[in-house]
Amino acid sequence: LAPNFPNPFNAVTLIDYSLKEKGNVRLELFDLQGRNIRTVFAENQPAGRHRISIDGSELSTGLYFYRLEAGKFAETKKMLLTK
Repeated sequence: LAPNFPNPFNAVTLIDYSLKEKGNVRLELFDLQGRNIRTVFAENQPAGRHRISIDGSELSTGLYFYRLEAGKFAETKKMLLTK
């Protein structure tokens, strides 16, 4: 899981990740209090490289976390939205 780019971002940021094998993948956004803001997707995806665009135009300025889960893999990273 690569860090989102750009970071900090204004409205839209990109997240790149690779899957070694096909499987169920889930990407979620959380606020500083750990509340789930949005499930970006939860779906079965093929192996390979993937890129997802996150539109934060409806969110407030601040620090957020995104968590990617794929099989036994799970990682959380932070991103900063500025307006």
